[in-house]
Amino acid sequence: MKWFLIPIALISVFGIRFQKNGFRQDYLGIASTTAINGIFTMLVMFDHIKGSLNSLAAPGEKVAFSAGGGLSKYLSFGQLVVVTFLFFSGYAIAQSLLKKPDYLREMPKNRLLRVWFHFACAILVYLIVGLCMQNELKPGTVLFSFIGWKSIGNSNWYMFDTFCLYIITIAAFRIGKKKPVPSVAIVTGLTLALIGGLYLLKADYVFYDTIILYPLGMWFSVLQPGFTRFVQKNTATYIFSLFAAGALFAVFHFLRIYTGVYLFFEPEALALVLTIVIALMKFKIGNPVLNWLGKNLFWVYILQRLPMNVMNRYVPDINTYVYVVITVAVTVALTFGFSAAFKPIDKKLFPKKATSAA
Repeated sequence: MKWFLIPIALISVFGIRFQKNGFRQDYLGIASTTAINGIFTMLVMFDHIKGSLNSLAAPGEKVAFSAGGGLSKYLSFGQLVVVTFLFFSGYAIAQSLLKKPDYLREMPKNRLLRVWFHFACAILVYLIVGLCMQNELKPGTVLFSFIGWKSIGNSNWYMFDTFCLYIITIAAFRIGKKKPVPSVAIVTGLTLALIGGLYLLKADYVFYDTIILYPLGMWFSVLQPGFTRFVQKNTATYIFSLFAAGALFAVFHFLRIYTGVYLFFEPEALALVLTIVIALMKFKIGNPVLNWLGKNLFWVYILQRLPMNVMNRYVPDINTYVYVVITVAVTVALTFGFSAAFKPIDKKLFPKKATSAA
């Protein structure tokens, strides 16, 4: 499986441009964040495929599909593959809420309901496939799968968190009357309460170990002008900031892997995001593949397990490389189909004003 990191790396670096003079002022524009999310979308797929293959392997064979011992274990991605999604989502939503007059009023329908509608339609597809495969589907599991609390073969926890964070955001910005600091402070407090609640409910740690990146993205939106002025003061300050953020990420990553103490994950995740943000001030990243993946992040994320589920059931002994190629090809085809099919539906059900588009 490690060989599949090579095409991911090549796709990621293709088209990179370095700004020699000055700094990029639109370093967190939609083009940049979309491209970065495209990279991490590939890593999410790689991680899910690896996990799916591990579920088929005998205990002694799992090392063939995962990062083994020695140095390779430090290349483990884990939950780091989703942190940019949450950080950039929090950042972009805060920007829209603070700058677009109608965004808060339209967010329940054009953000929350639209994403849930897409998710619910995808769940119906999983339900149909599951019934065709004669899977045992308990009514309670099916019901809760529509909010992401349970799974019927699909990826779920990220969507549950997304719905919760959208609801928290709508409530917080209404209570805070769209004032930046009070509103984001309330989002942060409610997110911490959500983390505590999920922990007490004994939810799997993936439900709550990354979601603090969402309000942190909002805080960055508020503090961005001062942060930008400091980092872009001169070349020396920029190099120091980039090195410091990268070094902190390396240190916390090593400590988490070496000690097994998961508390190191939160500062590790934040340091990774800040390293990426600072790098974007000088490096423009993007190409057609990354742009497409970033724009279609939701469909790639939610549909990729369909081909895995079918192959796991009917061809469990399939060659690893064939498995990966089929999964990627089918996911891309499904994404093209679903995104095209939902464009006219979204225009009719969730029309957006040009000034308040997400």
